Amino acid sequence: MSEPGTGRPVLYTFVTSPYGAKAHAGLLFKGADFQLRYVNPVGLAQRLPSGRQIPVLSTPDGDLHGSDAILYALDELYPDAPRLLPDDAFLRAQAIAFNDWVSEVLIPSLFASVYLSAARGSGRVIRDGWRLGRAMRATSEGGLPRVAPYLWPWLLRRQGFVRDLARQAAGLGSAAERSAIIARRLDEALAGGPFFFQKAEPGLADVVAYAVLYPSRCLALEGIRRDMAPVAEMVDDWMRRMAERLAGGPPLIPDNLNVCPL
Repeated sequence: MSEPGTGRPVLYTFVTSPYGAKAHAGLLFKGADFQLRYVNPVGLAQRLPSGRQIPVLSTPDGDLHGSDAILYALDELYPDAPRLLPDDAFLRAQAIAFNDWVSEVLIPSLFASVYLSAARGSGRVIRDGWRLGRAMRATSEGGLPRVAPYLWPWLLRRQGFVRDLARQAAGLGSAAERSAIIARRLDEALAGGPFFFQKAEPGLADVVAYAVLYPSRCLALEGIRRDMAPVAEMVDDWMRRMAERLAGGPPLIPDNLNVCPL
């Protein structure tokens, strides 16, 4: 349900979820007045207003489930705010296609970079898992055991959806090949700037890419930074512009967890 007594929408999510971050960034882009709840993953279904997965956006008119359902509803929910999707059919299709790429390539690659396999228990993977675990313990309502961050790399490995995404990423090629794909796509999208596809103002493509890349930087995740190393300077400049546009609401990463600010 929306926040009692105010009618403000409530976003239920995890601080480390790129899907939740997409919805979160969309609300910030709209300048929405909303409540953010970082729910505890233990007994998740009982902690949500409806459904069994995050993100959920609870509004006075009902609940929206999933990042894309939330994002694509925001222009209607906030018609007076800047639009995520343009009216022009070509530009609209271009933005949706990029959002699909984020979901099908960028996010699976992110999960693959923190997926601890028996054959690849590298220090980097474990360190990134620890960082995610610390962020979850610091933000989850009701808290998590002190040992949770140290177990997080192995807990991630046990999650079916993480295994599925890691397999999806493996289908794109080796880690080096995925890194090249990501760097090339970001370079193409940002060429000419200041925002994606040479736009003077940000839109859906900027919002969804920022939702994945910015938290990864703030938490100092090494895997995704490796993937975009060839275009890191250009991406960082763009992220600074996006940070200015999305200021004013609950940040994607709380200040006390932001160990690598722009």
